[in-house]
Amino acid sequence: MDKAGMNQQAATEPKKVFVIPPGPEFRPEHREHSILYAPFAASAMLLSPEKRGLFEAWLTGCGAQGMPREYENMLRPVRTVKPVFSPLEYNTLSVIAGFNCNFHCSYCYSAGSRSGAEIASEQLEAAIRHLLDAGRSSSRERSIFITGGGEPLLLRRVLFPAIAGARRLAAQNGLSLTVMMMTNGALINDDIARELLAPGIHPCISFEILEDVQQKQRGHYRQVVAGIDCLLNAGLIPSVSATITPGNAGRQVEMLQQARHRFPAITEFSFDPVVDNSLFTSAVELEAFYTRYLDGFFAARHFARKNGLHLFCSLMERFDRLTTRYCRGQLCLTPGGSISICHTIAAPSDTGYEACVYGKADNDRLTFDMEKFTRLMNDDLHAHPECNDCFARWNCGGGCLMVRTRLDKASLDAHCNFTREFTRRFLYDNLVMTVPSGINDLLKEPENNIY
Repeated sequence: MDKAGMNQQAATEPKKVFVIPPGPEFRPEHREHSILYAPFAASAMLLSPEKRGLFEAWLTGCGAQGMPREYENMLRPVRTVKPVFSPLEYNTLSVIAGFNCNFHCSYCYSAGSRSGAEIASEQLEAAIRHLLDAGRSSSRERSIFITGGGEPLLLRRVLFPAIAGARRLAAQNGLSLTVMMMTNGALINDDIARELLAPGIHPCISFEILEDVQQKQRGHYRQVVAGIDCLLNAGLIPSVSATITPGNAGRQVEMLQQARHRFPAITEFSFDPVVDNSLFTSAVELEAFYTRYLDGFFAARHFARKNGLHLFCSLMERFDRLTTRYCRGQLCLTPGGSISICHTIAAPSDTGYEACVYGKADNDRLTFDMEKFTRLMNDDLHAHPECNDCFARWNCGGGCLMVRTRLDKASLDAHCNFTREFTRRFLYDNLVMTVPSGINDLLKEPENNIY
């Protein structure tokens, strides 16, 4: 990964416009160009060396002349940061139904949390009533995310009736409700597929797609494929989420090719890099993995665009909005009834659990420790001086709490370099993806916005 110059940038106070140096992935005709990135203006453009000098002078107030009006218009802010001040603002409920699982994935972040703990139906119902209280928020949009920790379909006897009740309550209160479930897919049969379809639960299958990788990292390949077939036969098209490890970082295009061949109806995919210090012997090895992930991901992104597929990752979501915190936090209900800020830190045995729990489902209602919630939300980019001069700061927001909890200092530095490199590649990829590769086909300025 190219560290030299990663943070060389000019920015206005409080660092809202950045000049990002070129990267090795830039086309030959752009190797001397930089990226002008204005996150608050939702825009970016390529700068020739001459234009870079002028912009740096303009941005630092050293220019002999003022900035031309067309560039001022391009840099005019159109977005603001909207922090969360109260858990009452959350319109998404995350649910971890239990910690039992029928898989033993090699990289599982919650394997140490395995227990027989299950969510109580009355606690889940209390959380759903809170979510679907029409008077709590002006928004009509609400969502429920049934996530991992264990395999949620092992507790479908609790989940399915609760979701059916949630549908009825949402309709009664004039609310729109979406429901998504993360599942390994191995338990799905025709009956379960119909049970998912009836209350409108969208399944997202955790699946490595390639048989040899699935068998090595997760197992149960044939059962998962059979489960996906059952969903498709029921008319329910899932999305697929794959974890990228050293074993498949260079095979991401192949993964999409295989998925397109075996499951042509599936078009939504998410490929995220693994977070597991034990897989890497050093930060240098981790950085090499991140480079392979980036090369593979952007090659797969190009393949997806050409073939009518949609490929995402968590970092891409950071460009949808500006933030001072990596995520907005969560209203995450866990077995035992506690409310955690993060679904990956949800069991008493998890590192950081006590610090992350800020509420409880108790006595038929939710209660919150507002002082603790405020402390959690204040752990943002302003709390980390190393973020001050980073061009990814308004997208990264100081980094993911789970990543900060699980990685050592050297590995965390490697992850920060990875985030900056992803930001640079994502901006450049969006700028050039519709431009021919001829040497004279430089991007027009300043019309090229990234959003």
